[in-house]
Amino acid sequence: MTASYREAGVDQDAADALIPRYAAEAARTRVASHVVSLGGFAGLFPLEDLMARGFKRPALALSTDTTGTKIDLLRKAGLHRTAGWDCVAMNVDDVVCCGAEPLLFVDCIATERLDPDEAVAIVGGVADACVESGCELVGGETAQLPGLLSPGAYEVMGTCVGVVDLDNAWGPHRVKPGDDIVGLASNGVHSNGFSLVRRVLGDDDPPPGLLAETAIYARKLLGLADEVEVRAAAHVTGGGLADNLARALPDGCGATIDVSCWDRPGIFEWLAERGISEEEMRATFNLGVGMIAITPAGARAVEVLGGLGVSAWVIGEVEANRPIELV
Repeated sequence: MTASYREAGVDQDAADALIPRYAAEAARTRVASHVVSLGGFAGLFPLEDLMARGFKRPALALSTDTTGTKIDLLRKAGLHRTAGWDCVAMNVDDVVCCGAEPLLFVDCIATERLDPDEAVAIVGGVADACVESGCELVGGETAQLPGLLSPGAYEVMGTCVGVVDLDNAWGPHRVKPGDDIVGLASNGVHSNGFSLVRRVLGDDDPPPGLLAETAIYARKLLGLADEVEVRAAAHVTGGGLADNLARALPDGCGATIDVSCWDRPGIFEWLAERGISEEEMRATFNLGVGMIAITPAGARAVEVLGGLGVSAWVIGEVEANRPIELV
């Protein structure tokens, strides 16, 4: 009896043939002067580039995440590029919350059976999102896992490396009572809460807007910081507004968030009609605010963000000795 890797479900020749196609996508993301070849064992980034750009105490910021269970709906809808885009969005918008500029990205596509066209579409979405956020795709992995994933299934994972001058890093240590809390508009559910979404959706087709690409705020927040002091930021993902805002506030501080300051995207009304309570909505979803910036100049921040193409509102104020409440 003879056996081969291909017969076991892994097509290495097909995977190797994808490397030039991946490389073409990665080449679109180059922002530095160096050239990194794709297909080796690791991506390289020379630290001299950071010093030449004026970083005095460069600190690396890292985030790793997946597209989440939204990926099941994206795959069934043929939205493979969105699956790649969303993975990048979840990472770069975490990294920027400490004031870091997204620098490098690596991805991992795990698939039950390799479909070259699907894989290239996913990497194309990764590259699109890297261009949008200003970071470089420097490598990745395509893992064929027959027998471990459901037939036809795939998963997309990624890691972002960002850089910030340590003395200028944002965080709760900079926040003071009286600072304004500015909410940046989301375009819907983004890529969180889809275990609940999928439960209420059942076998129905997704409504318009449910599978929209996750908004990427990284460049917009950094552009805001060029004009206005940003003291902290919070990416509104799982846990909703209150839990994520708490991560950006110092101990003992809270806020009253006025939810009447903005209009929710229609998809949240659809979710409510499907039986999700307001309490559960607030604990799970972004409700129309995908990112929060904390600044002493809220009105000016809203103006600057508007010029950058982002709808934003002052939704509250940092207060001492109180909890976070949504009213």
